[in-house]
Amino acid sequence: MANKQEFAENLGNTTKSAMSCPHCKEFVPCPVMKSEGVQRIIDYPDIVFRRRIRACSVCRTPFATAEGKLGLIDEITNNRELIAQLKKELASKTRSLQRVLRKLQGVLIYEERERDDPT
Repeated sequence: MANKQEFAENLGNTTKSAMSCPHCKEFVPCPVMKSEGVQRIIDYPDIVFRRRIRACSVCRTPFATAEGKLGLIDEITNNRELIAQLKKELASKTRSLQRVLRKLQGVLIYEERERDDPT
Protein backbone atom coordinates (compact mmCIF):
# COMPACT_ATOMS: atom_id res chain seq x y z
CA MET A 1 0.00 0.00 0.00
CA ALA A 2 1.17 3.53 -0.71
CA ASN A 3 2.45 5.68 2.13
CA LYS A 4 0.50 8.79 3.19
CA GLN A 5 2.48 11.17 0.98
CA GLU A 6 1.98 8.95 -2.10
CA PHE A 7 -1.68 8.65 -1.19
CA ALA A 8 -2.07 12.44 -1.00
CA GLU A 9 -0.27 12.87 -4.32
CA ASN A 10 -2.41 10.21 -5.99
CA LEU A 11 -5.56 11.67 -4.48
CA GLY A 12 -4.99 14.88 -6.42
CA ASN A 13 -3.75 13.28 -9.64
CA THR A 14 -6.35 10.66 -10.39
CA THR A 15 -9.82 10.55 -11.81
CA LYS A 16 -12.33 10.53 -9.00
CA SER A 17 -15.57 8.62 -9.34
CA ALA A 18 -18.13 8.96 -6.57
CA MET A 19 -19.14 5.60 -5.18
CA SER A 20 -20.08 3.96 -1.94
CA CYS A 21 -17.03 2.97 0.09
CA PRO A 22 -17.37 -0.69 1.17
CA HIS A 23 -15.69 0.14 4.49
CA CYS A 24 -17.20 3.40 5.81
CA LYS A 25 -20.28 3.28 3.51
CA GLU A 26 -19.90 6.97 2.56
CA PHE A 27 -20.81 7.93 -1.02
CA VAL A 28 -17.78 9.99 -1.94
CA PRO A 29 -15.11 10.34 -4.63
CA CYS A 30 -12.84 7.30 -4.58
CA PRO A 31 -9.81 7.92 -6.79
CA VAL A 32 -8.03 5.16 -8.67
CA MET A 33 -4.71 4.37 -7.04
CA LYS A 34 -3.73 1.56 -9.41
CA SER A 35 -5.27 0.25 -12.60
CA GLU A 36 -4.49 -3.13 -14.09
CA GLY A 37 -4.82 -3.93 -17.77
CA VAL A 38 -7.79 -5.66 -19.31
CA GLN A 39 -8.28 -9.13 -17.84
CA ARG A 40 -10.11 -12.16 -19.17
CA ILE A 41 -11.34 -15.30 -17.51
CA ILE A 42 -9.82 -18.23 -19.38
CA ASP A 43 -12.96 -20.41 -19.35
CA TYR A 44 -15.13 -17.46 -20.44
CA PRO A 45 -13.28 -15.37 -23.05
CA ASP A 46 -16.30 -13.08 -23.49
CA ILE A 47 -15.89 -11.83 -19.91
CA VAL A 48 -13.56 -8.85 -20.05
CA PHE A 49 -12.98 -6.50 -17.13
CA ARG A 50 -10.49 -4.05 -15.66
CA ARG A 51 -9.46 -4.32 -12.02
CA ARG A 52 -8.78 -1.07 -10.20
CA ILE A 53 -7.55 -0.29 -6.71
CA ARG A 54 -9.35 2.75 -5.34
CA ALA A 55 -9.16 4.57 -2.03
CA CYS A 56 -11.97 6.25 -0.15
CA SER A 57 -11.44 9.99 0.22
CA VAL A 58 -13.01 9.86 3.70
CA CYS A 59 -11.55 6.80 5.47
CA ARG A 60 -8.65 6.38 3.00
CA THR A 61 -9.09 2.61 2.98
CA PRO A 62 -8.10 0.98 -0.31
CA PHE A 63 -10.50 -1.42 -2.01
CA ALA A 64 -10.72 -3.20 -5.35
CA THR A 65 -13.31 -2.61 -8.04
CA ALA A 66 -13.90 -4.32 -11.36
CA GLU A 67 -15.17 -2.47 -14.40
CA GLY A 68 -16.76 -4.31 -17.26
CA LYS A 69 -19.75 -4.44 -19.58
CA LEU A 70 -23.13 -3.64 -18.06
CA GLY A 71 -24.60 -6.63 -19.91
CA LEU A 72 -22.38 -8.87 -17.77
CA ILE A 73 -23.78 -7.34 -14.58
CA ASP A 74 -27.32 -7.98 -15.88
CA GLU A 75 -26.39 -11.58 -16.67
CA ILE A 76 -24.88 -12.11 -13.21
CA THR A 77 -27.96 -10.61 -11.55
CA ASN A 78 -30.34 -12.76 -13.59
CA ASN A 79 -28.28 -15.87 -12.88
CA ARG A 80 -28.21 -15.08 -9.16
CA GLU A 81 -32.01 -14.87 -9.15
CA LEU A 82 -32.27 -18.11 -11.13
CA ILE A 83 -29.89 -19.89 -8.75
CA ALA A 84 -31.94 -18.70 -5.74
CA GLN A 85 -35.11 -20.04 -7.37
CA LEU A 86 -33.44 -23.37 -8.18
CA LYS A 87 -32.18 -23.68 -4.59
CA LYS A 88 -35.73 -23.22 -3.28
CA GLU A 89 -37.08 -25.82 -5.69
CA LEU A 90 -34.28 -28.23 -4.78
CA ALA A 91 -34.95 -27.76 -1.07
CA SER A 92 -38.65 -28.48 -1.63
CA LYS A 93 -37.92 -31.61 -3.67
CA THR A 94 -35.38 -32.75 -1.08
CA ARG A 95 -37.98 -32.46 1.68
CA SER A 96 -40.46 -34.44 -0.45
CA LEU A 97 -37.90 -37.16 -1.13
CA GLN A 98 -37.01 -37.34 2.56
CA ARG A 99 -40.70 -37.91 3.41
CA VAL A 100 -40.93 -40.67 0.79
CA LEU A 101 -37.72 -42.23 2.10
CA ARG A 102 -39.05 -42.26 5.68
CA LYS A 103 -42.25 -43.97 4.47
CA LEU A 104 -40.25 -46.56 2.55
CA GLN A 105 -38.08 -47.22 5.57
CA GLY A 106 -41.23 -47.75 7.64
CA VAL A 107 -42.59 -50.21 5.06
CA LEU A 108 -39.29 -52.11 4.99
CA ILE A 109 -39.19 -52.32 8.78
CA TYR A 110 -42.80 -53.57 8.80
CA GLU A 111 -42.07 -56.18 6.10
CA GLU A 112 -38.95 -57.28 7.92
CA ARG A 113 -40.90 -57.75 11.16
CA GLU A 114 -43.62 -59.66 9.31
CA ARG A 115 -41.01 -61.92 7.73
CA ASP A 116 -39.27 -62.56 11.07
CA ASP A 117 -42.54 -63.09 13.02
CA PRO A 118 -45.26 -64.38 10.67
CA THR A 119 -47.88 -64.90 13.44
